[in-house]
Amino acid sequence: MKPPLSDLLPVLSKPILRLPRLTGPALVMGSAPNFRLPYGHDAGWALITVNASQILAETFGLAAPDMALMRRGILVG
Repeated sequence: MKPPLSDLLPVLSKPILRLPRLTGPALVMGSAPNFRLPYGHDAGWALITVNASQILAETFGLAAPDMALMRRGILVG
């Protein structure tokens, strides 16, 4: 029987992150209620989503995020 993923996470607790370099304005989108796009937002802005808020981004017609950050507990359940 395979060990549960949660048993392996301490081994992976300090990953080496190679994040893309973003320049210019960025929209950081969480799942706060009553979200509105900021004034002046356009397709030139980078999009960073937090904790699966890319679902919210889709409702605004935004493209796939440039970076998506997830809390470990969301993935483990």
